Amino acid sequence: MFVAEVSASLVLLHLALFFPAATPQPSDLVSEFMCPCPDRCGKALEVCECSDAAGYIQELMDLRSRGLSREAVREKFVEKYGPSVLASPPAKGFGLVVYLLPPLAVLGGAVLAVGVARRWKRRPVGAPKVTDADLKRAEEAMKKWRS
Repeated sequence: MFVAEVSASLVLLHLALFFPAATPQPSDLVSEFMCPCPDRCGKALEVCECSDAAGYIQELMDLRSRGLSREAVREKFVEKYGPSVLASPPAKGFGLVVYLLPPLAVLGGAVLAVGVARRWKRRPVGAPKVTDADLKRAEEAMKKWRS
């Protein structure tokens, strides 16, 4: 009996994993867009609480249910609302700077840190020069201390 239940569960799990539901899910694409509302709230569409957000999500669902691919839906939304509707800029043109600048900044910081460390290492540490007057004062201080 137990083996049959486990086998049935595994079959259902297999079907759920390899044959997902045909209906598009709102989270399918919503995370890729910013809210294009007239108020310019600047929030991600999936967390936006403005009154227009539900309409934009429904619009995404309608486009997806018509059988449009993920890229086609992105193109339609960019065509309708402009490139600012994308949550992450495209990796071409000026948008490429957004992806390249952080690693370049980290690399530049590392090069700067290594350069500074090398200069500190090369700097000679010299012993202070002791003059005869310094020695004489030290000897006098030692005599006073001993007596």
